[in-house]
Amino acid sequence: MSLLDAIEAVKNWRALLLLFGTVLCAGLCVYVFGSSGSLGLIIMGVLLGWAIVFYGFNAVGIMLFDFANSGLRTSAMNAVVRSLCTSHRLLGVLLIAGLIFLATLLAMALLLQTGKIPGVGPAFSFFFTPLSAVVLGLLFFMLANVLLPFASVAVWSGETVMSSIANLFAIARQRLFPVVLQQLLLWFMAGAVGFMLVGILLVGTGFTLAVAPSMLDLSGGGMSRGMGGMGGMGGMGSMGSMGGMGSMGGMGGMGGIGGMGGIGLLGLLMGGSLPSLAAGGSGLALAFALVLVLPGLIIIQGMCLIYLSAIEGLDLKNAASALQGGISQVKGKFENAQRAAQAAAQAARQNAQHNAQQQQTQPPVQQAQTPAARFCPDCGAPLAEDDLFCGGCGRKTGA
Repeated sequence: MSLLDAIEAVKNWRALLLLFGTVLCAGLCVYVFGSSGSLGLIIMGVLLGWAIVFYGFNAVGIMLFDFANSGLRTSAMNAVVRSLCTSHRLLGVLLIAGLIFLATLLAMALLLQTGKIPGVGPAFSFFFTPLSAVVLGLLFFMLANVLLPFASVAVWSGETVMSSIANLFAIARQRLFPVVLQQLLLWFMAGAVGFMLVGILLVGTGFTLAVAPSMLDLSGGGMSRGMGGMGGMGGMGSMGSMGGMGSMGGMGGMGGIGGMGGIGLLGLLMGGSLPSLAAGGSGLALAFALVLVLPGLIIIQGMCLIYLSAIEGLDLKNAASALQGGISQVKGKFENAQRAAQAAAQAARQNAQHNAQQQQTQPPVQQAQTPAARFCPDCGAPLAEDDLFCGGCGRKTGA
């Protein structure tokens, strides 16, 4: 299957109803609990709504992946049960991905600390600064464009946490840029389909609102007012079309349709058919919600197709073995570093104890006593230690 086959997802009515029901149930849950006014119930409603969206979205993904992989149309109940049993793996994949990025960030920070070493610090900064920029930028690009978007698809395929990470890193190493370009094409395609569907529904809504008064307002006065509104609007629509002659003829016609819808709606309001208007508005809101869900199905189906094409031809067993080997090496290095740190700490404690013991065994240092100052008893002149006579008055001061 090619990427264009993702559009076929709009025909999968089971997945469409499940995705729409998921969004609707989550919204109702948040609204009901949120309207209580209690903070605890609001938080409970938000968490319950998140759980409904999380498991429902993964159930829809399982249905679309099975169809993309083997053409199998999985039932909604089977998909929900599988989602409840396997969706927690996605949280494990995302957690490990975050830890990998944080570990790499810490390693680069430690390398950049070598720039503070006297003498050779500038040389280390010259080498490690661009290396850190390339490594962190590439890793973040891989996580944002491969691991995060396709982690759920790998889980939908039945992979475990570690095998999912191994597959995703194999895709990131070998087919990063083709996968990213396919994603850009997929988003453009889904946006174009969504734009066309919304445009079709808007035009249909305009025509519907134009004829709504004569169809919904059954009261005599209301019908006459509605038809009067339509009559006045008809002239405006004709003038819009006539004014749009030439190069702007098509746009003038659309302007007439828009004016028709507005005048028809005004006539409906003036006719007093508020219950019919409320019911019709609710139906239109439901139709618009369904239209907005369809591009989501296309994106999910397209992500499944991109993942299947990306892993085709890859040696996934060797990728898993390489990942396990890398984890074992990192674990061994961490254990070695931990043992070295413990040994260094033990040596530091022993040196501290040895220094303390030496300080206790050494005799106290006796401070030299300085002789007291001498002064002449007659004139008070200062005397040196070996003076026999006073230099001021000549009195004999020594023996």
